[in-house]
Amino acid sequence: MTIFLTISLTLIAGIIGIPIALLMIEVCASLLKAAEAEGQRGASPRAAVIVPAHNESGGIVPTLRDLRTQMTDRDRLIVVADNCSDDTATVAYGEGAEVIERHDPSRIGKGFALAYAVDFLRSDPPEIIMFVDADCRLSAGAVRKMSVACSRIQKPLQCNYRMTAAPGPAGGSGLAQFAWTIKNWVRPLGLSRLGWPVQLMGTGMAFPWHVIERAPLANGDLVEDMKLGLDLAEQGYAPRFFPFVEIVSEFPVSEEGADRQRQRWIQGHLSLMTAVPRLILRAVRQRNWDLLLLALDIAIPPLSLLVLLTLGVCVIDVLMVAVTGALAPFAIAATDFVLLSVTILIAWAGFGRNILPFRRIVLSGLGLLRQMKLFVDIFRGRGPRSWIRTERRRS
Repeated sequence: MTIFLTISLTLIAGIIGIPIALLMIEVCASLLKAAEAEGQRGASPRAAVIVPAHNESGGIVPTLRDLRTQMTDRDRLIVVADNCSDDTATVAYGEGAEVIERHDPSRIGKGFALAYAVDFLRSDPPEIIMFVDADCRLSAGAVRKMSVACSRIQKPLQCNYRMTAAPGPAGGSGLAQFAWTIKNWVRPLGLSRLGWPVQLMGTGMAFPWHVIERAPLANGDLVEDMKLGLDLAEQGYAPRFFPFVEIVSEFPVSEEGADRQRQRWIQGHLSLMTAVPRLILRAVRQRNWDLLLLALDIAIPPLSLLVLLTLGVCVIDVLMVAVTGALAPFAIAATDFVLLSVTILIAWAGFGRNILPFRRIVLSGLGLLRQMKLFVDIFRGRGPRSWIRTERRRS
C-alpha cells in the first residue's frame, strides 16, 4: 500500500509539473526582445466591426464613439442587439451604427449573435471582420492597424485585451488584475515571441472574411472564444497575437458579478481541458503543430487552481514523508512549488509591479481561499451552463 501511494503521489506531482514548466516557458519568453510594430503601412482593407450587445444601452456609447472615429466611409459598424429588453438598438442607431436585432431566447450566447452578424454580411462581405465587445475602449488607430495586419498575414489576430479593476470591492485588490495580466498579456506575448499561436480572448479579434465565414460560431459555449481558436487552428488558421493594439474593459462592479464571471471562465477552461488528450492526438496525426501548441497551452489550468493544486500536493507529500519516510513525491512537489513561485515572481517583476504591490502577493492567501469555494461549486455542478451577461459600471 505504501509503495502504491508513493508511486501515485510521485506521478501526480510529476503531472502537475508539466503545466508549470509550460507556464514558465511562456513567461520567460515574454521577456525576449520585442518585435518592431507591425500593421502601420499598406492600404486599409474594407472592414466590418461587429459589436454584440445584450442590454448594453447604458454603456455602449463610448465603445461606438471610439470605433466611429477610427473607421472610414468604406467600413461598416454593426451592432447586434441580441435578445434585448432595453433600448440598446435605439441608442446604437443614434450613434451611427447599423443595427440588427436578434430575438431567440432558446439560443442564448455571444456565439449565436456573432453568427447572426456574419450571416447578415454574406450578401456584401467585407475583407476583414472585427469583433469588439460593447463595454470596451480601443487604443488609437486600432481598427486600421488590426485590419492591415490581418489582411497581410491572412490569419486571425488577437490584440492585447486588458481589464482594469472597477471601483468597489470586486476589483480593488489588484490580484484579479494581475492574474488577468499573466493570462491575457504575459503568456500570449511569450507565445508570440516564440512564433507560436495564441488563444482567442472574445474581443479585439480580427479575421479575414474567407476564414470567419465558414467558422462554427453558433454555439453557447462558456468559452466560445477559446473553442473558436481551436476550431480555426484545425483548419490551418491558428490565431496570432498583435500586441500593438490595446482594448480595455473593466471587471464587474460587484463582488457577486466578479465571482460569477470568474466562475464562468474557469468552468469553461476546465471543460476544454478534458479535450486536450484528444486534441494532442489529432494534432500529431495531422502534423498540425499550431493545434498541438494551442492544446498544450490550454493544458495549463487557471493560475489560482494551479497554485492550489501545487500547495495541496505539497502538504499531502509532507504528511507522506512524516508517515512513511518516502521523499521522492515531496522532492518533486517541492520542485513544482519553487518553479511556480519563481514563474509568478518573474511575471510580477516584468509586468505586475504597477498593478500589485509585492506585499499583496504574500498576503493573497485569503483570495485563494475564496477561489476554493468557486472550484467546489464547479466540481459539484453548480456552475453556469451558458453565457450570462455580468454587471458593468454604467457611464
